[in-house]
Parts: sequence; C-alpha cells; structure tokens
Amino acid sequence: MAFDPMLGWADSVRLRDGRAGLIRPACRSDAELVQAFVRGLSAASRYERFFVAFRELPPSLLQRIVEADQRHDVALLALAAYDDASAAVVGLTQYGVDGGSEA
Repeated sequence: MAFDPMLGWADSVRLRDGRAGLIRPACRSDAELVQAFVRGLSAASRYERFFVAFRELPPSLLQRIVEADQRHDVALLALAAYDDASAAVVGLTQYGVDGGSEA
C-alpha cells in the first residue's frame, strides 16, 4: 500500500484478466470517470445500488463521492488500466462513519 499526498493511500492489484488495477480514494478529478461507470451500469444495477432510477448521478451525489472527506465519508474506486494513458472505474464503494458513535 502506498500513500500519495494528493490522493491518500492507494493499493496496486492485479485483476483476474491480468490487467493492472488500483484501489484508491475518489478525488475531484475522477468525476467523469465515476459518471462513465454509473452510465455503464444496467438500469437494474443503478437502481439496486442507489435506490433510484437515473441514467447518471445528480451533481450533489457526484460531489459527495468525489469530495468525500475520507474521515467520515469514504468513497473508494477500483480502477483498471486499459493502456499506459487510460483507466476506467470498475468498482465503487462508499461508507460513512456515524459521528455519534463511541466505537
């Protein structure tokens, strides 16, 4: 696992198809990659993931993902490299920390 001052931590992985992959926190510059990922999901997958039917993320939800503070709201991306210059989001996960929790 490596730490980048701009992105936080990142972990290199090898995908099943042999491509290089990276798991790291989402950042502002990922907005279009995240939208492309969501647009590529089936309608059923988008509904099961977000509990609403939309083709792409509304601006407020996209902002919440790409500007998560990484202490209370975390958004992690799994990226797959297609060549030396391009990558695509192949996974997105989010979780939040309950600020009232004592744990």
